Amino acid sequence: MNMGRSGEAPRHKQSGMAMLMALLLVALASALATSLWYGTSADLARMNYIKQQLQAKHLAHGLMLWASDVLRQDYENDDTPSDGAQDGWLQGIQNMPVESATVSGRLTGMNHCFNVNNLWRDGQVSEPHHDYLNRLLSLMSLDLAIADQMIDWLDPDQLPRPQGAENSHYAGRSPGYHTASGPFLHQNQLMLLDAITPEIHQSLQPYLCVLPVRGPATRMNINTMPPLMIRALHNSITPPVANSIYQDGQAHFNRLNDFFQKGEIQILSNQTGFKERMEQLISTQTTHIEAQSSVQMENSLQISYALLRRANDGSAMILQRSQSPFLVANQLN
Repeated sequence: MNMGRSGEAPRHKQSGMAMLMALLLVALASALATSLWYGTSADLARMNYIKQQLQAKHLAHGLMLWASDVLRQDYENDDTPSDGAQDGWLQGIQNMPVESATVSGRLTGMNHCFNVNNLWRDGQVSEPHHDYLNRLLSLMSLDLAIADQMIDWLDPDQLPRPQGAENSHYAGRSPGYHTASGPFLHQNQLMLLDAITPEIHQSLQPYLCVLPVRGPATRMNINTMPPLMIRALHNSITPPVANSIYQDGQAHFNRLNDFFQKGEIQILSNQTGFKERMEQLISTQTTHIEAQSSVQMENSLQISYALLRRANDGSAMILQRSQSPFLVANQLN
């Protein structure tokens, strides 16, 4: 009896060990299966994300082709290529279903505002643009030092203008920095100037922009300029005259000569040098355009921006791409 009982104990112990090993194997197998499932799910999620990114990029490229085609057709349908606030290309497209996504595209003209990079041209201050900016700042009751500091930011030397500021001034800030000695790259850079506070920057946003200058200076479109900017063209342009030119946003001069023949402007056009000076500042065309593309796929939304420059035939080429607007004011809408 004693021997039988003593022989059973090891068998019970061996059976318990086998059960424990079996449970461990089941646990390991379960953990491995769970790990593989999560790994596969993560891989699938990553693959799906990459797929959506590629599709969104493809669709955004298609929207850029659409934009160029729409802009080219706009000029093909006009005897005298010109742009106004009511042009069809400004309507864009909204929530168009394409493949497994919904796409939207919007075009916004950028020649309604003053390009600060025009202040420095061909190695010197551009007096027509400098005078224009000073008139605009005066109408807004802002410090004319803003113009001097913009020029000091643009010019290559370190000699401050009368109300300007160069590296020696900005180096003392915390943290310190230097002027660009070249063009502004984004409108937000204007806040680096000593004379521009956040409040002043916000008030200037509707009137100033930053556009690359390659070749001739960019010109403002008289058809899309707001009344205040029209007034800044000449000291003799009064608010009623500016409003009559603006026409509640419906202005559409086909040629610049049509503008010169309008009412009080015709009187100014008889002054020596008036037309030549205006032709350096304004035109009736929109040459720079911000294109926004939105691609909605499942639960993701991809938004991108491109800065376009319009050719003589109306078609457009991409100058820059960005994930944020080129027109800072768009961020406030």
